[in-house]
Amino acid sequence: MRLFSPIERILSNQLVRSIAALASGTALGQLLMILAMPLLTRLYTPEEFSVMALYVSLVSVLSVSAALRFDIAVPIAKEDAEAEDLVWLGLLFGGLVFLLLALVSALVYLYVSSASRWWLGIAPYIWLIPVGVFFSSAYGTLQMWGSRRRRFNLIARTRLAQGGGMVATQLGWGVASSGALGLVLGQAIS
Repeated sequence: MRLFSPIERILSNQLVRSIAALASGTALGQLLMILAMPLLTRLYTPEEFSVMALYVSLVSVLSVSAALRFDIAVPIAKEDAEAEDLVWLGLLFGGLVFLLLALVSALVYLYVSSASRWWLGIAPYIWLIPVGVFFSSAYGTLQMWGSRRRRFNLIARTRLAQGGGMVATQLGWGVASSGALGLVLGQAIS
């Protein structure tokens, strides 16, 4: 029994349980995506995966600053009222960036030459870039709020749901239709 005492003490630690919850939710979500990859590679072409990669790159770069980094201040705010204000500011600026990107996307769609090879693949899905940026920045802001409130099990469930939603969308769309929309839409959902 003495051999298990340190292990029991470690497992009873709240920080360890919180880390385990976050890690398990993330790992299970990633595992779903890995298990779906052999099916996805049969449903979509390499060109369609390149459109998804371009979409993911653009959304990743743009979403980092969409909430103007108010999201990272949420967990360290001194009072809950201040943290709530930071959440609202992050969501507000995420919405404003969404509107700005929607306008830019519409203008780019209208005025960029169709002769650009890279443009041909992403052009039909450019409207999803502002959507993906908004969802990504909003999720990041709300995740920080959840971290502040110590809702680690909820965050873990959302990460698992992200992986499941992405896989279900990409597989369902891939079976029902052709084109990169399923891959891009799955990424936007996740």
